[in-house]
Amino acid sequence: ARLKSISQAASATLYTTLLTAFAIFLARYSQQDDLVIGSPVANRERQEVESLIGFFVNTMALRIRLENKPTFRSLLADVQRLVLDAVGNVNLPFEQLVEALQPDRHLHFNPLFQTMFVWQTGINESLALPGLTIEWLDLPINTLPVDLLLVMSEDESAGEAASTIGGRLCYSTDLFDADTAKRMTEHFHHLLNLLVMAPDVSVHTLPLLPAYEQHRLLVDWNGVPNPGFAFACLHQLFEAQVIRTPQAVALCCADQNMSYAELNQQANRLAHALKAQAIGVGYRVAICVERSPEMLVAILAVLKSGAAYVPMDPDYPTERLAYLFDDAQATLLLTQSHLAGQLPTGNLPVYLVDQTAHYADQP
Repeated sequence: ARLKSISQAASATLYTTLLTAFAIFLARYSQQDDLVIGSPVANRERQEVESLIGFFVNTMALRIRLENKPTFRSLLADVQRLVLDAVGNVNLPFEQLVEALQPDRHLHFNPLFQTMFVWQTGINESLALPGLTIEWLDLPINTLPVDLLLVMSEDESAGEAASTIGGRLCYSTDLFDADTAKRMTEHFHHLLNLLVMAPDVSVHTLPLLPAYEQHRLLVDWNGVPNPGFAFACLHQLFEAQVIRTPQAVALCCADQNMSYAELNQQANRLAHALKAQAIGVGYRVAICVERSPEMLVAILAVLKSGAAYVPMDPDYPTERLAYLFDDAQATLLLTQSHLAGQLPTGNLPVYLVDQTAHYADQP
């Protein structure tokens, strides 16, 4: 009833009102203020095709902007004008629009939009045909043309005064799981309630999370500190896990596996080598290593020595690495043999983490 009331006050349809709410939901979720949402239209405005059986549907690409921090009421008015303009050009085939705009083409997503909103009408109307009993079947949607599809409809079977609005959220399982989709529907329902209660408040200030979820995040999950973690450093937590499960697999890389005990032993040997060079608290050690078991060994070893590590990406340009080496004021560099000759290390001492000669014998 409240959705209908605000729609009537804005001289808008329920379709436009719910489309506007969906746009606000997407903007808040994605942190984007410039959206394009696809929406199908029946495309039967000509009288001669109204009763003709066939597929006349065309898809509108609706660009909705929220850069000016609008209220729900003001954005609804904008979207209503946008939809009317789009419907006035509905005879333009979607394929022709794509051809004219020439967007970047990718096989894994739609060229103009990755979300769609569908408003269905008349789905609960009974059909009376001679000798036939007809009922609606709600079939599952197993394939999607977009990443996210919201389908909504109004059920007026109990009369207009008692009508209800329902919907379902269809999603790409490559991007979302069932729990995430369920939370999204809860957030959308919560946002709808806020929008109709406060239509003149900036939509960017409305809380997307319900009160119970805010309480869970801010209080339940943060209210009581875990005494076991209160004074433990990362390497100490790792060492505690080594004691609990020494033979369990700690890391996998290609065809190489290392147990917690093996990883801890290598990190200890490198840490002792660092300490032998007087590396300890107050020192910084640069780590420029490709993703590999040696990277974890290096990080744990530096932490065990008491020093801090400075991560550096070997794919950075030489000038960028030279600046980082100078700015970090590191005492020593840990890297790999095939990278050592490419790095602008200057006079910085270099230890090769893939060479056992740079490891201490002490485990």
